[in-house]
Amino acid sequence: MDSKSLNLESLINDFSFYLQKNGISKKTIRHYTGDIMSCLKPINSRDNLDVNSIADSFEKTLKKDSPVNTIYRRSVSFNHFNRFLAETGLIKETKFYSADRRPKYGLFNHMEQEEYNRLISSLPKWNIKEARARAIISLAYNTGIKANELTGIRHKDFTRDGMEIIHLSIGNKNGKIRVIAIDNNVSEELENYEYRAKESNINLIIDKKPYFKIMKGEAISDKAIRSIYNRRIDRCSFNRELSFNSLRFAYAKNFLDSGHSSKELAEKLGVSLRH
Repeated sequence: MDSKSLNLESLINDFSFYLQKNGISKKTIRHYTGDIMSCLKPINSRDNLDVNSIADSFEKTLKKDSPVNTIYRRSVSFNHFNRFLAETGLIKETKFYSADRRPKYGLFNHMEQEEYNRLISSLPKWNIKEARARAIISLAYNTGIKANELTGIRHKDFTRDGMEIIHLSIGNKNGKIRVIAIDNNVSEELENYEYRAKESNINLIIDKKPYFKIMKGEAISDKAIRSIYNRRIDRCSFNRELSFNSLRFAYAKNFLDSGHSSKELAEKLGVSLRH
């Protein structure tokens, strides 16, 4: 390896252009360049930056006691960066970094049915806060809906057959409406939430007001939804990391396992299918 001193800002810009040229999305480019910048900035400020110090920094970063998914994501970022270095001639061969600890089910942990049942059964139905948590978790697990989509739901977005909730309609930023089927179990959780909200004098029926609220009756945020979920997850003491996105990944896995195609899944989740 050449020990030539390198300019970090120039490297990051060239790396970003390299990723863009290879069809990497803007969001993923931000993640990759952010990982590289946070890893290399400290050594760039105190020492000359060269390929040897880059390799040492990558090795040390992957050995830090960070969350499993973070370590795995960083290893992916570092591997892309090393391919970039190799293709630009800064190193002679590409070194592959692997995380010592990998997520049990890959980068995207999905929640198993047994884990979901355990989580839901730990939440009492009679308490308004727990009823809200049950409704949020069951809706996300059984429909794949995202946290930021949950914040925008209104009472009028649900289609009902008598008392039973059968569909949820969600609009995206392009104005396209996605209709999601609601099964009996989720309907029961939503009905219970509505009943407990009424007991607590929280009005969910106002058209322009969010369906899921904090206890003061105000709109709930994406961050608050994740916090509600994380507090309930912590109580169950699962032996692996299960983020809120684990509910969405569980829905995706179950949907594909039932024989549906990736295209059908993309339509259900409201995302575009990449080839």
